[in-house]
Amino acid sequence: MAGHSSITVEKSVALRRHPYLTFELLCCTSIQTSSGGDRLIRVRKCVVLTFLFLAVVPVLAKDNEATIKVAVTERYRQWIAAENKKDAEAITDLYDENAVLMPKQEEPVIGKAAIGEYYRKLVADPHFVPFTLTLQSNSFHVVGDIAIETADFDGVLTRNDKQIHFHGKNLIAWKKQKDGSWKIFRYMFDEIPSKK
Repeated sequence: MAGHSSITVEKSVALRRHPYLTFELLCCTSIQTSSGGDRLIRVRKCVVLTFLFLAVVPVLAKDNEATIKVAVTERYRQWIAAENKKDAEAITDLYDENAVLMPKQEEPVIGKAAIGEYYRKLVADPHFVPFTLTLQSNSFHVVGDIAIETADFDGVLTRNDKQIHFHGKNLIAWKKQKDGSWKIFRYMFDEIPSKK
């Protein structure tokens, strides 16, 4: 009985550490309980199905990541539109309740309420003007309910009849909400001075 208990514990630990082994272990269990001529057939089926399983799972994961990227890209477009309309409430609504904003050359802004206050002051500033922005993603990774993206951006704004070009980089961590939508969980950005 002690040996049987040990095997059960080892299987349980393996399943927690390596979810992809679940299917394989179930197959192996059925092989151990089979007998006679059925054993070879079951082994062959187990091998074939295991390879199919391992081939399909990464493809499904990649498709899911692509779907998430489309969703957060649309949210980013909404953020830019809200900023250009100077709609502080709409901007704030795109942030998670426990979000952290890290603006360039400023202290971190922690929590949705503080972020809302930050944007209300920002859009009220007469120096804040509409802009166009092109985002070039250079990495995107999904872990559970968090999607992390890094990107370069190029933008143009007009202030005092003068056109200003700017370039920079940002990092955004999106968090999936209970309703299935994605909101900004962590956001930091900085401009990169033009080379002279």
